[in-house]
Amino acid sequence: MELTINELENRFLESLALFRAAPHFNKKDRKSRLLSQADMLCRTAEGLAFLYESIPQASEAGLFSDSPWEEPEHLVPYLVGGTLLAGYPGSTLEILSELRLAAIAEERMAHPGFSAGQARNFLEEMLVANFELAYEDFSEKAWEQYAKGELEKIRLLFDFIHRFVPLEGLKPRIADAIESLSDHRPIVMSKMKRMLRVIRKHLPLDGSDVHNGRLLKFINAYYRPTAIAEQQGTLENYRHFLEHADKATVEEECEQAGEQMANTGLVSDYQLALLYHVVKKYPGLVPVLLHLNSHGVAEYERHEAFVDLLVQEFIVPGNKQAVYGLARVLQRNLLSRKVTWHAFNRLIRVDIHPEVAKKLLKGNLTEDKATPAQLLIGGALCVLGQPLGVRQGNNPTCQSARGISMWSRHAPGKLINLLIDAATANNVVFRYEGELIESATVEEGLARQFDYSLDPVSIVLVPHLDKIYNEMMKRAAVKHLGVDP
Repeated sequence: MELTINELENRFLESLALFRAAPHFNKKDRKSRLLSQADMLCRTAEGLAFLYESIPQASEAGLFSDSPWEEPEHLVPYLVGGTLLAGYPGSTLEILSELRLAAIAEERMAHPGFSAGQARNFLEEMLVANFELAYEDFSEKAWEQYAKGELEKIRLLFDFIHRFVPLEGLKPRIADAIESLSDHRPIVMSKMKRMLRVIRKHLPLDGSDVHNGRLLKFINAYYRPTAIAEQQGTLENYRHFLEHADKATVEEECEQAGEQMANTGLVSDYQLALLYHVVKKYPGLVPVLLHLNSHGVAEYERHEAFVDLLVQEFIVPGNKQAVYGLARVLQRNLLSRKVTWHAFNRLIRVDIHPEVAKKLLKGNLTEDKATPAQLLIGGALCVLGQPLGVRQGNNPTCQSARGISMWSRHAPGKLINLLIDAATANNVVFRYEGELIESATVEEGLARQFDYSLDPVSIVLVPHLDKIYNEMMKRAAVKHLGVDP
């Protein structure tokens, strides 16, 4: 029988009293029971409000003692999201920690060496650093891997925190975060796009102040990259406009859209529609739309037929960021390198292993459909065009991410050939000290749970590289103590 909110509250207070009075040897068991009661309260808005009212007493009783949450000044805003998603009991302690910070910020309680201003500053940084969680309803398929109950706890927490820290006050920090992401040009742009969607939906921006202007720059680039795109209102209207526009008008559109992409790293649906149009009707304008310099233009002219094939067969709304990757590939003159050229021609013709195809589709976290081949080729364009855009990688797969980035920058042909092996055979082979290591024969890598919020190349390669690197370390531990392979 389900307990009422009053019964849950009473049980929590009883557990808190027992925890407070418990001798040292029994503290751990009493704390576990207290956290269990708190976890049930975290799952309703009323329960969360009750915990907020009770957090001064719980904190004073030693709830956070002997834990990573003991000293607020040592907490890191960026780590909150991962802890919340890791599940109970860490997620519940993290929620209680955020409630404590809210209480300190509102001066409902005090903590030595940590002021109300510091608490508010932490909450603001935390909301921006974990934006994907803070303003998410968890309806998209990307969240299906997590328990619904845990996601509901997260949603309720952030709904509660928003009462104290409204979105309007975060504009300067959000603008800083978006500009930083744009400067780093990551391949996976989901965080920036999520920020732009939320800002566009919930905050009217009129350019009246400097922070509005900073945000509008990116919103315009993603949602209305040209003045005519804004006038037409819908993508269908824009396509119809292009069909009847003269070359001079289309060229002006290409200039505006290309400049927006170069300035922000964002590719809009309007730019993709424009690219389809000029590839078929005005191929000479493709370099303008891709914002290529003289070297890039020469590369495009040398490989125009191949570029047209890539655009028409492999770049779709579900991987439209590949347009930027393609531009960077042309700027790097990669197609004029014989090894890279032959490897890429092989890549577009491969038969993808069924298991690899499943992984690629699972990694497509957008609502737009794309085939495994389109995801693979689009991902390859992005990684080859943006070697430094590969995510550092969550430990322990950071070595694999670094390897992909290094090969993209210094040995792109090798990277493509590795990708072909992994995509077709679901296996990668490395030679180490004269012996071959096959990823398919290695039982496990360092990673225990794979993160699918990565680029397609990483989704295909990292599981294999992780296994091989782990096997290398095992062999090195025997032969070369203390040496990293």
